[in-house]
Amino acid sequence: MQISKLLEEILAGRRMNNEEFAYLYQHADLLTLGKAANEAREKCFPNNMATFIIDRNINYTNICTCQCKFCAFYRHENDTDAYVIDKNTLFAKIEEAIELGASQLMIQGGLNPNLKIDFFEDMFRSIKERYAITIHSLTAPEVVYIAQISNLDIKETLLRLHK
Repeated sequence: MQISKLLEEILAGRRMNNEEFAYLYQHADLLTLGKAANEAREKCFPNNMATFIIDRNINYTNICTCQCKFCAFYRHENDTDAYVIDKNTLFAKIEEAIELGASQLMIQGGLNPNLKIDFFEDMFRSIKERYAITIHSLTAPEVVYIAQISNLDIKETLLRLHK
C-alpha cells in the first residue's frame, strides 16, 4: 500500500477503512499526515475558518482508585471532600450550561469502585430524557474500569453506554 496514493484518494473524498487507518497510523510520517489533515480541514472550513462549540465539563465524582501522582483532583472515599454528584446538582449544572448556550457536556470523573455500569446508564438516560444536549463523556481509562468492575467486556460496555 502506497501512502501518498492512499492519502490522495482520501483527500479526493473516499472514506478510508479500518485497515487503511491502521496502516497510516503505523507507517505514515507524522508531518505527512498532518499536512493531509490540514488539507481535509481546509476543504471543510476554508480560509482558516474555525468553529467552536460551547460545552461544560462536569465531574461526576472525585473518588478515584488510580491516584495518579500528578493529579490534585482525586480523593479517597472517606475524605471529607469526596463526592459523587447527585442528580439535582447535575441537572442544575446542565441547566446553567444550556442557559449559557452549551450544546454539549463532557462528563468525567475518577475511577470510583462503587459506580458500575448501571450508575452511568441511569445518569446518561436521565440527562437525555430531560435535555436536548450532546453527551461527550468518559475517558478510555474510565470505560475500561467500568467494564472491569461491572464484569463486562469493552464492546458490551460501550454499547450499553451508547444506548
